[in-house]
Amino acid sequence: MPATATATATASFTVTNWNEQPATDEKDVKTTHTKVTKKYSGEIEGSSEADMIMAYGQVKGSAAYVGFDRMAVSLNGRSGTFLLQYSVSASAAGMSS
Repeated sequence: MPATATATATASFTVTNWNEQPATDEKDVKTTHTKVTKKYSGEIEGSSEADMIMAYGQVKGSAAYVGFDRMAVSLNGRSGTFLLQYSVSASAAGMSS
């Protein structure tokens, strides 16, 4: 079996644009379509544009979202683009992904 290498890179990001539009506003749940632009700095440099569907629950602090980030970044002198997919849920106690 071939050996695999694992590497870690760190970066921080700043949200440069947040555009959240209502999709529904039902009595018991609110959903939105959100577009987010981020700028990354650190070992990873670049930007991303995200499309997310968000749902807010009745309990304060409860929410969930799924999204895709179109990443255009550079790392160790190499640059490229890729699509990052994720899902997150949150409650008053914290977040999980």
